[in-house]
Formats: sequence, structure tokens, C-alpha cells
Amino acid sequence: MSTYNVHAEWDDGWWVITAPDVPGAVSQCRRLDQAAENITEAISLMVDQDVSPDQVTVDWDVPGEAGELAHQASELREKAERIAVEASEKAELAVVKLRGRKFSYRDIGAMTKMSYQRAQQIAEKGTKHSRESAARNRRSKVRG
Repeated sequence: MSTYNVHAEWDDGWWVITAPDVPGAVSQCRRLDQAAENITEAISLMVDQDVSPDQVTVDWDVPGEAGELAHQASELREKAERIAVEASEKAELAVVKLRGRKFSYRDIGAMTKMSYQRAQQIAEKGTKHSRESAARNRRSKVRG
């Protein structure tokens, strides 16, 4: 499945969308969130095959400080999302390890900056997962 990088440029109330790698593929839309869907028809016609919006990555350009600030905000939000995922993974590991050392859920919650109820949910999920893994291991040993 091919992917297509397209460029959207703001022009007096419209986004003009071009696909640099597909000569002649041009479209326009009023809203940036419509760009991928709008350009797919033009790309499909030029490459003579169906293209879905999932195959399109939209890069956009707004000149000046406003555009630069928007790009910075977008990049920072993406970074924050990656950090949030990492923090969640670390917190889940910490909950399991701390509970294994007999800390209370309230203490675990305080240490990991989550509610004690969430710490308990994570610990119980980890315990259930561990029991299921152990049962699978025992079954495979019996069969083997």
C-alpha cells in the first residue's frame, strides 16, 4: 500500500492541497481536516488506483508567526502524548513492584500520583495476568 505526502497551503480562505510526488494531483478544501479526504480522489485519478485518506499524510503551511506557533504547539502536544504513555507504563510497573513489596494502595497512589482505586485496578490486572501466565506455563509443561 502506497503512502502519499501532500502539502496544504492556506490561500485566502481555502486550503490548496498538492501531492508533490503525483504531478497533477491538486484539490482544495475549507478546513484542514478535510484535506486528506479531498486529495484522495485527485491522487486516485492520477495513479489509476483507489487511494484512501489513511494513505495520506498532510503537511501544512501558514506563513508567519501564527503558523510557527501552531507547528510548535502541535509538536509539543505529540511529545506530551509520548511522555504520557511512558509515564503510564512506568506507573503500572511501579504499582506491581510496590504492591509486591506490600505497600498499601493509598501509599502506591500517593507515590505514583494516581488514585488508590486506580492503583488497585492496575495491581489486580497485573495479578490476574500473572496467574493466567502461570496457568499457561503449567499446562504447557504437562503437555510437553
